[in-house]
Amino acid sequence: MRPNIEYFKYSLYNADKIIDFSNPAGVEVVSKNSELQPKELQIANNRLVELITAYKVLCSQNDYKHDNSIRKIILEIIEILDNVKLINYSAFCVYFQVLKYSYSAYQTEQKQMTLDDKIDLLTQILDMYLTNRHDMYLSYGYSDQILQVMSDVASARRNGKTGIQKVETVISSLGFKKTETLENLLSAPRCYILPDKDGKQLFKSFIKYKNIKFIFATARDNKYPDLLLKCNNEFFIIEHKMTNGDGGSQNEAINEIINFINQTEEQPNIHYVSCLQGNFIKALAADNNISNIDNEFNTIDISDYMDSDITTGNTKNKHEHQYSHILQNLKRYPNNYFVNGCGLEFMIKNMVNS
Repeated sequence: MRPNIEYFKYSLYNADKIIDFSNPAGVEVVSKNSELQPKELQIANNRLVELITAYKVLCSQNDYKHDNSIRKIILEIIEILDNVKLINYSAFCVYFQVLKYSYSAYQTEQKQMTLDDKIDLLTQILDMYLTNRHDMYLSYGYSDQILQVMSDVASARRNGKTGIQKVETVISSLGFKKTETLENLLSAPRCYILPDKDGKQLFKSFIKYKNIKFIFATARDNKYPDLLLKCNNEFFIIEHKMTNGDGGSQNEAINEIINFINQTEEQPNIHYVSCLQGNFIKALAADNNISNIDNEFNTIDISDYMDSDITTGNTKNKHEHQYSHILQNLKRYPNNYFVNGCGLEFMIKNMVNS
């Protein structure tokens, strides 16, 4: 293995592809055109709009005789929300966010709710939705287009999973095999697990067996890393993120992954790896004098710890600060690595051949 600064330099000079043309259609949740048979989500969304309209009509009549009909409407709405895949793309569910709530929060909480609790909650949301959105959308005409738009917006979240899948493809081609037992993880020369997916219990068993602190998790609600990779007798705990562009949430993700390599273990064969795929490292290269990286790395002061969480100043200042913080972490912890997607692939191939 080369020194960690070499893999960071490789990443700076070898940018990831920003645009992925491998799946330009994305996830299509509506029919190609309105003349074709509607998909299940479209049917459910149209029924949801009908139910909301019926609820509005019955409530406007202010007659207790309609109470049972109103209850039936709400029960059918609950049935749709609880059981129709991707119904969170509907205009009604998106409105939850206006109330500082979310469909995902509802999905988590509804498992502990009584039916009456659900009815009370949905009644409140429906009343506010009728007042603030339903008539507005009716005047323009509800459209299934919103379902596809929301699916496209969700592509950013799916890309993180896609990134790990691409890493899996690379390591599988190099002879790494996914394992499901601690015994095999410790004995096999090349293997891996996905702690943030189906390998949680195995990862917990591994860090307990190896007496690994993994302090990053304690400050982040016991978050699991994306990948644990073993090559010969070296173990690499890898956190992977995909970012494109700047912004509050992107900046938070970047600072988090920079801090991921700000930890170490007593065992010299345990490594932490931050893989930040996308255009961020390209932006770092543009806003810093990377031709002077060797001198800066060799002279950096690791005694004066800096925090990567910079939120003020212009983008160039942020990139300069984050760049310096990466160098500082790499200098302080020579067992750790910071790379982009190209750098990770280069590093893995290098460790296999070394």
